[in-house]
Amino acid sequence: MKKLLVFLFIVLLLCGMNLSAVQNLTINELFPNASVEVFMAEKTDLNYLNKIDNGLGEIIFCDVNDLNYILKNYNNVAGLTLKINKNVISKTDLLGKLCIEQKSEENFGIYGWSRVVACLNGGRFCVNLSKNKCNFQLFEDKNIYFLGFPLILGSY
Repeated sequence: MKKLLVFLFIVLLLCGMNLSAVQNLTINELFPNASVEVFMAEKTDLNYLNKIDNGLGEIIFCDVNDLNYILKNYNNVAGLTLKINKNVISKTDLLGKLCIEQKSEENFGIYGWSRVVACLNGGRFCVNLSKNKCNFQLFEDKNIYFLGFPLILGSY
């Protein structure tokens, strides 16, 4: 019985360490070369960034360093679309970085639930698809992966 308790303690400790490592990740650590489209629900004062009006909100075009600033300082982020060059990372490695717990493959790409995405933004990006929680969507074009949180927004 004592050995079982020690074993369970070690497993729980390792799982806790893994989760805390995931919670400390940022998008620029995961995908440092990605270009980003940030879909804001309201207008911002980020006039130094390239952006266009999108109804009551706006779409901001930036790199991952600017994205981390936006996520820390603005609560009205409706979603993100990352564009990642296929020469930089394989699809298998990209999906591996997301620590996917559930996924489905359909005509419109891969979608599912990722622990990493849930930790990156405090769980803000989540929709229900076919009665399943979804916080990412991946679609691949000829040269680019489109990775959306929770879904790919804009055109692809």
